[in-house]
Amino acid sequence: MKGLRICLLLLVLFATLCADASAQRSRGRAGVAPPKGAFRVGADGGTAILGDDLTKSFDNYRLGPFANIDVGYVAHQNFVVALYGSIGSMSSSFGDQEAGNFFLSYGMHFEGRILSNRGAIIPFAYLRLGGLTMRPSLTHAGETTEADEVTAFTYGIGAGIEFLVKKGRNPISIRLMGGGTLTTTDELDMLNSGGNKDGFSYISAGILFYFSRR
Repeated sequence: MKGLRICLLLLVLFATLCADASAQRSRGRAGVAPPKGAFRVGADGGTAILGDDLTKSFDNYRLGPFANIDVGYVAHQNFVVALYGSIGSMSSSFGDQEAGNFFLSYGMHFEGRILSNRGAIIPFAYLRLGGLTMRPSLTHAGETTEADEVTAFTYGIGAGIEFLVKKGRNPISIRLMGGGTLTTTDELDMLNSGGNKDGFSYISAGILFYFSRR
């Protein structure tokens, strides 16, 4: 549950900053946030960890590299819709067996945002719906067997915070985020147990470039 706990903490931060953002808007202060109608491109790097059903057990799971890119559109100052793609490699073990997994995740990203400090600080929460393509492998007694490629539906939530580091027509932000993803397969860790809800959690940091049409 480590990754999901991080999400909960970020959601608490999100809610706390909402009050500050509302107070600032009521005072009529001008904002500096990326404007409605802007496009954005983001790239993040971090770490991910496999989990069994509901990502609730991490006794035999190890961290692996994780990277994410997304291309989005600011439909409203408080809402962004984007396409995302993630890549990662994770591993787990059970007794003398070790499972590895290289995966690609992709789909739609729906993000709600609250502008704080006139838009210089933006806490956000998001929903992701999409798919995952993976090629798991299993090593036993020094011999590695690769399984057939597997594709599954994914759904997940996350939260984070964005810091504006460059103002102007095409602002730049630093982003910190964490999330949890569930799948519709029991093949993610090559250890068949429980229902078809293997998943993974992740945390990452990255940069966002905004491009305004005005």
